[in-house]
Amino acid sequence: SKEKNLPALSPRLELAAVIDAIVKERENCAKKYAIKNERYPSCHPMSAAECAENWGAEASPVDMVLYNKVRSRVHRNNFYKALTVKEALTEKAYRKHGGQFAFPSQLDTFIPGLHRRTRDLHDIWKRIGKETRGPLARKNAVEEMLLRLRWDDRDKHARAKLSKIVGIIWDGLENIPDGLPVSSALWLHDGSSDDDSSDDDEIGYGLLRSQEGDNGMEGTEISIMRTNSDEETKGESKVDDWSVITGG
Repeated sequence: SKEKNLPALSPRLELAAVIDAIVKERENCAKKYAIKNERYPSCHPMSAAECAENWGAEASPVDMVLYNKVRSRVHRNNFYKALTVKEALTEKAYRKHGGQFAFPSQLDTFIPGLHRRTRDLHDIWKRIGKETRGPLARKNAVEEMLLRLRWDDRDKHARAKLSKIVGIIWDGLENIPDGLPVSSALWLHDGSSDDDSSDDDEIGYGLLRSQEGDNGMEGTEISIMRTNSDEETKGESKVDDWSVITGG
């Protein structure tokens, strides 16, 4: 039959096809569930399995020993705060002590508590009388949320994209009319002029032909390239090593 006469795909090309399918699926999801305002992008609650399928895994602490130590101290010192606030303060304290987070792969982009933690901060600032409206307040809120969320802050593009996402959520909490929606994946360029991106593919993946065999397929290699930049220099924390970190 004709099917038997067709040359079989090499394992590398099969892997490339699988990767391409995953990329397209994640891209479609990120655009379908775009960030428009303070509301969740889906009209119904998603299970953990659905979130993993749509956005992949969340970032994990690089230094689990440090993270567990920080988490224990933060939870103990903020016993009466909501769990979502305690978890956000844990991420912040972990970073203050030099900790970093890392995603399993560049296609993994799920950020737990993105909307809830941003709303928590907004509520805290309102309660203590801190300004929440205006360009400066928005900028300060975005910077604070970048400390309170799980993501790889060594990735320059992810920093720009997440800043934009958090800014949109904050605007929604301030009842500012919706602007242009932004896709919900950190690795996906949206093509706006202020997006820190290049003309390269969003995820920098592709097929690199090293040399062709008789059938034109052998020797094909797959390269999945991260585009992380060096971590930006940050000022030293003015708080003591184990002081209580609050939302103020």
